Amino acid sequence: MLKSSKTVMNCPDHVTRFKRWYVRPYNRLKKIKNGDGQFVALSIGLFLCERYYRTKTKTQNDPHAPSNRAFMKEAASDLKVDQELFNKFWLIYRHGMQHQGMPKKVKEKKNGMEIWNRWLVDPYIGGPFFERPTSYIDSQGQVIICLNIWKFTDLMIKKFLDNPAMIADAFTHALAEIYSDSRKKLLPKP
Repeated sequence: MLKSSKTVMNCPDHVTRFKRWYVRPYNRLKKIKNGDGQFVALSIGLFLCERYYRTKTKTQNDPHAPSNRAFMKEAASDLKVDQELFNKFWLIYRHGMQHQGMPKKVKEKKNGMEIWNRWLVDPYIGGPFFERPTSYIDSQGQVIICLNIWKFTDLMIKKFLDNPAMIADAFTHALAEIYSDSRKKLLPKP
């Protein structure tokens, strides 16, 4: 049974819970043949990315435009990509995955022309794409945003494990507590 954080004593620490709920399931996804676990892994990487940079910029509790710009600016800088590329990446990958379960293609007008922004992922753990978004323009003039999902999600997990205070610092979306069987007697009756 899960309960809101910061209310129960004697439970596993934040790092232990983070490893149990994110790292262990993610590592299982890596074992699925043909890279078939990659889109669930991408979803993990994206929400950890948002959690990390919102925590870092102290914008977890404010979904409005100024705080969105702050965390996206920090993420772009830390990932060493320009702001325009990060914004496209976020729109295509994050909004696509978290709202419809798949990255989306986005049309934009540029210099009076319609240009498609599309996505391309590398299904291999050690493949040639990077842990950060990169882009190129294909022969049809489309902008292709590339990503190695596995490397990206590894990077987001590593950021938290290298700085465990970031796990605990997320106050509005704090990790839930785990009640052990020995603590059931403390629970209210349904």
